Amino acid sequence: MKKFISISLLLTTAAIVFTGCTKSQTHEDHDKKIADIIRQSQEDMDKILRDSTTKLEFLTDGGQPGRIALNGVAVLDSEKIDSRITISQSAGLNKSGSSTVTAKNLIDLSTMTAENLVSTTATVKQTEAEKSYINLGCELAESEIAGLTDISDKVDLTAVSISLSASRVFICGEHKISNLSYGFSVTASDIMLKNASLIMQKFTGSIRLESNTLVLAEKNTITTLGENASGMVISAPQINLFVATEIYGDGELTLKSIGGNNVESVESKK
Repeated sequence: MKKFISISLLLTTAAIVFTGCTKSQTHEDHDKKIADIIRQSQEDMDKILRDSTTKLEFLTDGGQPGRIALNGVAVLDSEKIDSRITISQSAGLNKSGSSTVTAKNLIDLSTMTAENLVSTTATVKQTEAEKSYINLGCELAESEIAGLTDISDKVDLTAVSISLSASRVFICGEHKISNLSYGFSVTASDIMLKNASLIMQKFTGSIRLESNTLVLAEKNTITTLGENASGMVISAPQINLFVATEIYGDGELTLKSIGGNNVESVESKK
């Protein structure tokens, strides 16, 4: 955090010195501007940290699991979800070696606004017109991809942001999302998970699946893992699942998020 503030201040100060100065400005004016920048930057950073720890509880002594949000037909009512879907969240260890989930409302059910619900539903249904498919590790029958163009070769799972869009997306087997990526999102008319395992371990980020229909075959898991850290630990990446119309199949889907551990710093061990 301090390095970020220092770099920001350096760049801002440089901008003032090289672009904002005139011969008539005094050293006192410069000093006052720099002091104001330092004070405002510190106040802004304090507010971010205060809001994060008291409202989002994004930084904690023991790392917290990421938020898990379900919207659409995955939610049956305000407190009940589709029986084929289970949610598992656990916190990492704190300094004392115990594990406690401290953040509230870590599970969000049907929290989309009416406007976002309409917009997202329209988006996933429109992907049917793309007449394309992406296959990640599945053996497919010709009937599943008839009339569709394969665009799987365009997928780069090492990208900083991974965004997949196709009429149908098939995911089978284990896929570890690169630690370079801050987001893995799939938008499709139909998503099929068959014995699939998506895993993301990172300080921040999210896994997002949005579809018109979701097909579940066998046992499937989506897992986010927080990173271990000394001192305050950032929550694990989030998981977001939206299904507009229907969930098919007799398979299962587990959404799992595990917080990172608070580990002793190298300095303290010396």
